[in-house]
Amino acid sequence: MDWNDFAKRLTLELSRLPVKAFLIVQGPSGLPYAQAMRSEGVLDAEAVGSAFLPRPLAPRQERRLRALGWEPPDEEERKNWWDRFTWRDRGGRASAEYLEACAMLAGQMVGAFRDVYGLESPLELVYQASKAGPDGGPLALPGLGIPLAVPEDERRSAASAARADRPSGTALETALTDARERGDQHGYLELLARAVLYLPSSGEPGADGHQFATAQFGDGTFVLAFTSPEAMDRSLQGQAVHHREASLAELSRHWPHPEWQLAVNPGLPSASYLDAKALLEPEEPRKRATPTPPVPTDVHVAGPSSRTRTRGVKPPRTGSGTRRQAARPPQSLSLIHV
Repeated sequence: MDWNDFAKRLTLELSRLPVKAFLIVQGPSGLPYAQAMRSEGVLDAEAVGSAFLPRPLAPRQERRLRALGWEPPDEEERKNWWDRFTWRDRGGRASAEYLEACAMLAGQMVGAFRDVYGLESPLELVYQASKAGPDGGPLALPGLGIPLAVPEDERRSAASAARADRPSGTALETALTDARERGDQHGYLELLARAVLYLPSSGEPGADGHQFATAQFGDGTFVLAFTSPEAMDRSLQGQAVHHREASLAELSRHWPHPEWQLAVNPGLPSASYLDAKALLEPEEPRKRATPTPPVPTDVHVAGPSSRTRTRGVKPPRTGSGTRRQAARPPQSLSLIHV
């Protein structure tokens, strides 16, 4: 995934951002960051300024931010670089004016990360998003193609857990993440081949062997599989409550459609997106690339969950706080029967 691709993904996710929601794109440590906050007819944005950076921005960096369209901090109320987009809400589908604003902001955010903060690739970024209000909560945006940010307290807990005995699911996901970061696709597939996979299901007696939870990514259909129930819960934010177990070999023997693909742990650091040939021809795993996460257009998951989860999120730095809320239920649920 290059910067142009990421700008398109970011434009799409900004256009889908609900009212009273925010999106923060950042480095894994929290810096640098750029964020967008949507309210009625307004999209506010910030890019981190010298007040929060280890070293102040150089004059050439500030000139580049201005050229990109960012307004400078006033050192009183605003300590970050900022911009504001307004449009006239017409109800129903997003207006052309709003879509244009999202595209412009995505370009400004990408330019800041690439030209000002010096990041070489969007794959160096993570994100967090949430909506405020009674029906709010964390938002999963796997279409960005970058991992969900891990809050600092959870990073510390994970580091402590890494030094202790961990459940097999956690150890496997760590190994898969390492293999993915090394570009070791053969090693990734070997780990998957030895793993137990968890497939979202409806929980109906006798139906599981003929059902697959799927997601539409662009023009492709992906079967969803996870390496632990916890990974399924984190990825789907509680949208699936039941699951069945299967091995990779078993899944390949009963593959529902030759043109469908496999999404393993979508949206998580250990994620992989594999075409059917990687499953049906395991003797040639080194030739199978792990594609960049595609942009989701429609997701179908198994069984609505009665549980909700909350995650810590980083509030916008404009002074307006956000509250932790339960995750929102999915808008569209279905299972594919084969």
